[in-house]
Amino acid sequence: MDFKKIRNKEGKIKENISLLPFDITNSKNEKDIEALFKGYIEKVGWINNETYTRDKDIKNRYNFRNNKKGSINGRPDYIFYNKDNDIIAICDAKSTSAGIEDSLEDGKHYINCLNEDYGLNIKCVIGFDGVNFAIQYNNGEDWVNVAVESIILEQMPDLHFLNFIIESKNELELVPETENIDRKLLANFFKATDEIIRRSSIGSSPTEKFIELSTIIFIKMFTLKEYDKAFVKKESLKYNTIWDAVLSGDVNVINNKFAPWLDESYHNIGLDNTHQLIRIEAEKLIQVAKLVDRIFGTYELTDFTNVKGDILEYFQSSSKDRKIGEFFTPRHIIRYMAKLIEPTVINKNGEIYIEKVYDIILQSLIQYNYPLKCSA
Repeated sequence: MDFKKIRNKEGKIKENISLLPFDITNSKNEKDIEALFKGYIEKVGWINNETYTRDKDIKNRYNFRNNKKGSINGRPDYIFYNKDNDIIAICDAKSTSAGIEDSLEDGKHYINCLNEDYGLNIKCVIGFDGVNFAIQYNNGEDWVNVAVESIILEQMPDLHFLNFIIESKNELELVPETENIDRKLLANFFKATDEIIRRSSIGSSPTEKFIELSTIIFIKMFTLKEYDKAFVKKESLKYNTIWDAVLSGDVNVINNKFAPWLDESYHNIGLDNTHQLIRIEAEKLIQVAKLVDRIFGTYELTDFTNVKGDILEYFQSSSKDRKIGEFFTPRHIIRYMAKLIEPTVINKNGEIYIEKVYDIILQSLIQYNYPLKCSA
């Protein structure tokens, strides 16, 4: 089961998801099924005594009451954790003859009791009987199958995907593949942003307007890819994402904290000593950011779209300065450059890392899939 790209209601994107199948085993012996499931989840990437445990809590914090079994100190087969050791899901595997529904019901009883006894908020239950796999999410009213639109998950997600499911409240949709968007559809967006930026301190220079809007779009994409998580965690900001700072017009955080972090983390991306990523005033930034949010909500914009090229040509069309073309590398040239570089691909715990290429002049990132280190 593979998903090339999915999106949640907040617009966050998850790409290149590949769920591994399990070896179907029909057995009346529950121990056989437990051993099968253990091997399966470890193949997926779950680590014993780190991201999952057997029978007991990793920190010995809880007793596992189960009303169905009449137990006050039960032993659920598998307990899954996030990076903070919070329990995020439980599975009580069953023999094939007992069935998947029995597996799910036992898991739900453990979860309900934990939530009641300790004030936890565990949302996911996993069922397994050797032949069937199921994962369900508690939406506050009922337990429902975890699904991407109408496609029900029938294989085990890894930690990153399970976290994404929970953070997204099981509201996921497939993202259609679109590389090129008709610039006529974006004309009103370009015009509206042009009117705002030209009335800022930047003025009417087509080059400066182009760089400013491209940078704002870059920050939006950077946030959607969740590449800003390390920055937000390091700085302990009041914002959940760097895009929240953009929407708040917090130019200080963007230029004095995010820009230096970006420059250091991605190996000198070409910022000058002022680290000025954003140069328009806070009020103007908020107005442009709202327009960018609207356009991202209307059209599917990815790293491979020609939107920045369309922006360039829009600003160029009303300018006599033809040197603006020096600031844009056509998309087919970018792809050819990446092909020549042949970036290294690394598979680390199920995540695909690929080296990335930078456009230094624009202070912006041209990304190919998942990042590792700057290659050029």
